[in-house]
Amino acid sequence: MGQILSHPYTIKQKEENNGSSSSFGICSMQGWRTTMEDEHITLPSLLDCLLKDEVHTETVKLIMSQMSEDNKEFLKQLAFYAVFDGHGGDFVAQFSGANVARILATIIDQEKANLDEKKASLSDCLTKAFLTADEELLEDKYTQLDHSGCTATSLLIDSKDKVMYCANSGDSRTVLAINGVAKNLSFDHKPVNSGEKTRIVQSGGFVESGRVNGNLALSRAIGDFEFKNSNLPPEEQTVTVVPDIICHDIDLEFDDFVILACDGIWDCLSSQECVNLIYYAIQQFPADKEFSLAEISSIIVDVCCSPDAGGHGIGCDNMTMMVVALLKENETLAEWKARIIAKEIKIADDATFIEYRKKIFNYYQFIDGEEFAVTRKSGKITFDSTSEETNEDEDMEGDDMGSTGNKGKGGLHRQMGQLSSQGTASPGRNPNEKVIKVPLSQILQLGGQDLTSDQNGMSYIKGDLFKALGLTSGILGNEEIEELEQEDVNMEEEPNTNDDNAEKK
Repeated sequence: MGQILSHPYTIKQKEENNGSSSSFGICSMQGWRTTMEDEHITLPSLLDCLLKDEVHTETVKLIMSQMSEDNKEFLKQLAFYAVFDGHGGDFVAQFSGANVARILATIIDQEKANLDEKKASLSDCLTKAFLTADEELLEDKYTQLDHSGCTATSLLIDSKDKVMYCANSGDSRTVLAINGVAKNLSFDHKPVNSGEKTRIVQSGGFVESGRVNGNLALSRAIGDFEFKNSNLPPEEQTVTVVPDIICHDIDLEFDDFVILACDGIWDCLSSQECVNLIYYAIQQFPADKEFSLAEISSIIVDVCCSPDAGGHGIGCDNMTMMVVALLKENETLAEWKARIIAKEIKIADDATFIEYRKKIFNYYQFIDGEEFAVTRKSGKITFDSTSEETNEDEDMEGDDMGSTGNKGKGGLHRQMGQLSSQGTASPGRNPNEKVIKVPLSQILQLGGQDLTSDQNGMSYIKGDLFKALGLTSGILGNEEIEELEQEDVNMEEEPNTNDDNAEKK
């Protein structure tokens, strides 16, 4: 388990938008982790990743100038959604969120003639997109200094042919809800799975304590080049990027919605439990409020966020939860909601937000009426689409630290390269909170390994060291750390005129 904060960072990024064949709502939250390493793509129309790209401008201009109108229409009818869960850092996840859609659209454009002649399939295009993303990463000069990787679970919807394709690499997961029943469109790639373990061993690796080479808890990923050998083909790598792909023929009389989420959600809920909660949320959503899939996603995150850091790490991960509604032709989201409610789907009696939360964290003694106090000020679920996060009054630098209502953005900033201010938010400190300044030597004597820094210029104190110093915040800014260091120097330089004190030291 990664390092965790003394208090969770609960500012959420929410997005939602509507397309011709699908609508989506997504919520992401950093939670208890010291950094945010999740990324995502939300494109009701895949063509948008080219039309609105403000980063790869020259490349995109060339692609668009050579693309036929027929190919543009084809890309327009495709919807693409993806969740990337980073590990060992956020670089690969950010790269994937910013580039995979562009890579996929370019490949589909190049393969369109073969697609028409059935010499290639959209499954082939998805596989090639994953491989190409890995190749582009390897060519990036920053990769030489970075050892991170990310899982990827994605959904490509062909609204014309009524087929959906799920490409998955790693242990994030995509789930389809069919008249109340969960159908996994992906399967978690774990090192202990027999097929995965066989490949790992044959490539020269090993599985120890359920981890690749005793280190990585998943067996497929983008990046993670320390587990990849340039002398082996992609499908034979210890940790391969090659995705498993599952195709599903869409039947809108039965198929209701799709969930894409990182393992921060799936560690807490089974596929069926998550499906149950979404049906429950749809049925309970107040008629006098504007229906919001982003708010439903936010509630699932609330259910899964640990009430404390005293458990076994469950509920302490970054969390990204996405719901994609499958729309009939010319159907609005409100009409979709009414159609789902009219089905009168029977769900488990205990499928409520509070009961599932108590089931996940059965070691914790919740106070009645305050089951969600860690993420919501009221302690309750109110279906309020406005911000109700517990950290919202902290000292944040404008809106860069997280968005609570990017309705209509469609997640396009993820593809446009505007990543540094949106995906790696670090916690702030209340400006009225007392800062306890302690000599750096004292920190080191108490256990220097508990003082860590991240790429966002924040330093974190945790565990016994946090308690020993009597701090009220586990976060120190760079200026405060510099003051600690200077205080330490001053103490060393200051002449000591008291012999008794000198002997004690």
